[in-house]
Amino acid sequence: SKPHVIAVTSAGCGDGKTTSAINLAGVLALKSNIRVLLLDGDLRKGNIADVLGIDESPGLAEVLAGSCRIEEAIVVAENWPNLFLLPAGHTQ
Repeated sequence: SKPHVIAVTSAGCGDGKTTSAINLAGVLALKSNIRVLLLDGDLRKGNIADVLGIDESPGLAEVLAGSCRIEEAIVVAENWPNLFLLPAGHTQ
């Protein structure tokens, strides 16, 4: 059975969660038969948008607040046709 969800987490900051998640998503997206959604679930200090150079909003926070639909928040990675990104968004 193939995994459908992979979570990258740790108890501390600076452990490399963002770098590991981006690299893992990128490698998985290289396969032509796999579509990957990289979701930044860190609503306090999410930085996947900054690292990848995409707008941080709308994102997960706006989807959860009901101010936008998930289809409006997901970004297709420019050079990776199988990689989709959902930034954390703004919590304020």
